[in-house]
Amino acid sequence: MKPNCSEIRARRASCRKRILDVGCGDTKFKGKAGDSVIGLDFIKYKGVDVVQDLEVSQRLPFKDNEFDLIICNEILEHLTQSRELESELCRVCKQAGKIVIRVPHYTSRDAFTNPPHKRQFTFWSFNPLFHDFQFELLEARITFSNRFIEKLVNLNPCFYERAFCFLIPAGGLFFALRPTKSRKLGRF
Repeated sequence: MKPNCSEIRARRASCRKRILDVGCGDTKFKGKAGDSVIGLDFIKYKGVDVVQDLEVSQRLPFKDNEFDLIICNEILEHLTQSRELESELCRVCKQAGKIVIRVPHYTSRDAFTNPPHKRQFTFWSFNPLFHDFQFELLEARITFSNRFIEKLVNLNPCFYERAFCFLIPAGGLFFALRPTKSRKLGRF
């Protein structure tokens, strides 16, 4: 039996994602056809939907469990404190959703030479044990421009950070998180 047009539309609608791009600048994430992408930045660039200075207020103007995917690409290092924002990202992300974070590694040339950078990150920066909000760490990876070195380092990232990180500086870090809603998320 073939599905009718209304069934097909319902399936397509259920596949559409709500996406939040935090710190999107003028290159907001495109998503797939039918996805709803909201861009948030502190400057009203073309494509920015919500203007908010996260240094002033990290409380996001969205409902709980609103987004399927949240992208935080090279933004957390610009904030003096990011704990409240990290908690807010978990609050506005659906339980089955995903939060993707990219930040420079603390050995990266850009970590200290870029004047707006206020914080540095390590492989352990998003270990759930060190946070008061709850999330599942789906993936953590140290990134390099050389894929061979990246694969080798990520076999044992702890050893790399203890022994070789200043000999072979990394470029960045990639984290994929899934919020767990098993307890009320703390607010600061």
